[in-house]
Amino acid sequence: MPNSEQASAITERSVLQTVLVKTGTFFEGCILWLSAAFLIIVGAVTLVFSTHLLDSYEVTFSTDRWWIVLIGFAVATGCLALISHGGRLEQWNPRTVLCAAVAFSSLFSCLWIAFASVWPEWDPAYVFLGAQALADPTYIRHCPGTETDWVMCPGGYFDRFPYQIPLLAVTWLLVITFGSGAYLAFEFLNVLCIVGTIAGIAYYTHALFGNRKFTNGATLISCCFFPLFFYVTFAYGNTLCLPFLFVALAWQKRFCDTQRFRYIIGTGLFMLVALLLKSSMIYVLIAILAVLLTYTMKNLNLKALAAIVIVIVCYLGNGLIISGVAAGFGMSTDNGMPRTVWIAMGMQPQTNPNSNNHGWYNGYPTSWTPEDYDLDEISADAEQSIRDSIDSFVEDPAYAAEYFGKKFISEWTEPTYESMLASFWNSAGPGRAVMSQRPMTVMQRSVYAGKAHTIIEVLLDCLQTLIAVCAAFCLIRNRRQLKVEQLAGVLVPLGIGILYLVWEAQSQYIMPAYLMMIPYAGLGLSAFADIVSRTLMTMRAKHSR
Repeated sequence: MPNSEQASAITERSVLQTVLVKTGTFFEGCILWLSAAFLIIVGAVTLVFSTHLLDSYEVTFSTDRWWIVLIGFAVATGCLALISHGGRLEQWNPRTVLCAAVAFSSLFSCLWIAFASVWPEWDPAYVFLGAQALADPTYIRHCPGTETDWVMCPGGYFDRFPYQIPLLAVTWLLVITFGSGAYLAFEFLNVLCIVGTIAGIAYYTHALFGNRKFTNGATLISCCFFPLFFYVTFAYGNTLCLPFLFVALAWQKRFCDTQRFRYIIGTGLFMLVALLLKSSMIYVLIAILAVLLTYTMKNLNLKALAAIVIVIVCYLGNGLIISGVAAGFGMSTDNGMPRTVWIAMGMQPQTNPNSNNHGWYNGYPTSWTPEDYDLDEISADAEQSIRDSIDSFVEDPAYAAEYFGKKFISEWTEPTYESMLASFWNSAGPGRAVMSQRPMTVMQRSVYAGKAHTIIEVLLDCLQTLIAVCAAFCLIRNRRQLKVEQLAGVLVPLGIGILYLVWEAQSQYIMPAYLMMIPYAGLGLSAFADIVSRTLMTMRAKHSR
């Protein structure tokens, strides 16, 4: 009898293992094909449409650049085919290529700091006002009072958005260290993080594929991603968090390859830092956890299950650290605005019927004064707004299709991701000059709002399509070789696409998605270049006969 019970237990265990493996394999296929399908959609949309942000922060669309984008794609592929002909791209040392990329990105970013010559505005300005108030021993808060008081008072900026407190701490350290030069110091901190992002992309590409050609291809593409450099003037967490994300993704892959826990601990810690600097990067954490869970089931790997627990434990430190820093500054994290506010804003109708800014930021989170800041009332208002929006979508499906269609297009086809807007705002807070009205040279005016700006937009339109199409080609061409542990980076754009269909829209939120595609685009573009090179060689051989 014991033998039959043991046999039955073994059979049940075997059946469970088979089910887990098949489930993991199924999820692996879902991640790959859903990501590939999404990238194809993005590639097609970016080919046809281009979104422009006017000085008034109004979205407009154009559909007359598709032929230029196709030519740009062909030129980029042809150039890489010439470079890689005879194996040159593979022969180049990735470290040498990376050093050249670091030098280029550092120089470009520093030159843009000098060229733009601006100051913090809107959210960065609020963070700087808070940091300066904390660094000033004579500051006394008056509620209500000045703009600084609004930032620091109960119901004000940091009370509503406590996830900004880690960024406040970074800015405070710069203020007490560099004084009036703190903003310039922040810009140079951005330069370091831009360099770190370029290096992180190369490092992640090598971790994914271990191929010199693909790593070099990704590095070359990242050097052409000008919005990353334009964002050097934006004193916010957008740029600071990026290098930590790519190292976290690379170490997740290295953990799956080596089964060494030091890599997954590093993944958790780097994600923790990234989330402290920019809380919206939670979708990268979710992608990593989804990949680890699928890897656990497919490979019946208990270490991977332990890795999931480690990453989650590291994430839980996020709230503890923010609470601790807030307490040190005499602030509270208990009054943060409900997340439903951003969902409500992402579905609210436009007051201007001719506007294309569907779901874009409209000032809704700051529509309550500090004196009227009541979480229950705000939550009820947001929930009612969501219900009203859903009712209008259900009653008029055509309106819903137009709303979300334009919202998606405006997010994913704006080639600058608001990076140039960060140094060209057409409005300002009290007592600050309007950036777009500052004295400018002819060249500056052209770059921001003239012919040079149009040329930059066209080049970046081409780059958007190239990245999405080449990343999709990478997934489809290598569908049999790619494993789930290689798919976290490409799962991120899919998650971003789903999240920001309902969340408040801004094209700056989409930039990390394109950066995550670059390692895969490096492989895809190299593959396209190889096809072109072989085709040309075949044609030359036939012609010589």
